[in-house]
Amino acid sequence: MADHYEFSIQGHHNIYNNNAREFTIHFSTPSKGVGKDTGMLLLIPGYGGNVNSNVYKKMRDTFADQYNLIVVQCHYFGQEFMQSELIHEESYDNFNDMSFMQALDNIMAVLIVIQIIKNKNLPINYGKIILYGHSHGAYIGYLSNAFAPQLFKLLVDNSSYLYPIYRIADRTLQRGDGEVICFHYLISDEASPENEILYLPLLYKKFLNECSIISFNGTNDAMVPVEDKTSFINGINKARHILIDDNNVDGQIFTSTTHGLGADFLRLFDYVMNTHRFTTLNELQLVPHRLHTKQHVFSIDFEDELIQLSIQQHEKISSY
Repeated sequence: MADHYEFSIQGHHNIYNNNAREFTIHFSTPSKGVGKDTGMLLLIPGYGGNVNSNVYKKMRDTFADQYNLIVVQCHYFGQEFMQSELIHEESYDNFNDMSFMQALDNIMAVLIVIQIIKNKNLPINYGKIILYGHSHGAYIGYLSNAFAPQLFKLLVDNSSYLYPIYRIADRTLQRGDGEVICFHYLISDEASPENEILYLPLLYKKFLNECSIISFNGTNDAMVPVEDKTSFINGINKARHILIDDNNVDGQIFTSTTHGLGADFLRLFDYVMNTHRFTTLNELQLVPHRLHTKQHVFSIDFEDELIQLSIQQHEKISSY
């Protein structure tokens, strides 16, 4: 059985109020130990998923041994507001920002676990660092790859949208008893001058993607217009779009053509891993870079092998 670890640690400061903060990281390592061929997998759940979901516990346990991976997952910024229950109101200390902080937490989780492994004088295959996300989790995967473009080598996307939909519409859930719950998120009330960097087709024109991307979408996905997603993926270097129609619904990996594909998360990952080939890299080099929009310059630095984001606007550095 894989070995499991859980800890809380200081994360990237809150970019909205500049406060220090902690977050929780979980990771599993192969029962046979970490060696030069061991890669790393970052799991990013979308709405309704979290580190305690049974399917994610199973993936952390199974994939570590099955594919010789260090499997990482974190409780990222505002994730408790993305579940199926109404909890206390959001505040700028913690809320579902659907973007920067959530991506920073996931990148930071990978970099912190890399530090832990390096401090134990264990090797990692940096050519096998993988992102695996579902819906909003896959969207955060795209942001994470854009913010740290040398870090990830494969992004597995199950039904990512091109822009976080609940920034512009309320989220509604219907319970089994017919009760409808409405989530109106704090971020949706804020002006968003950063829309240019959060809309994936514009974001991915601002850097050269070197991460292999395998994107799965259903032909009847109401949240992701097929033509727009296909156009986006076809315009990215090293990306492949796999559309699931009625002929591909096999009752095993895919059970529908709607959002999320009714996918079996474990079998979908098995499919990708059985068809993708990785290279071997013994070193990791993270290069500072900038992403430019009409109003901002987003500067990403890697100090002490951790990520730091700052934003420049009209010659003034914001609290980001």
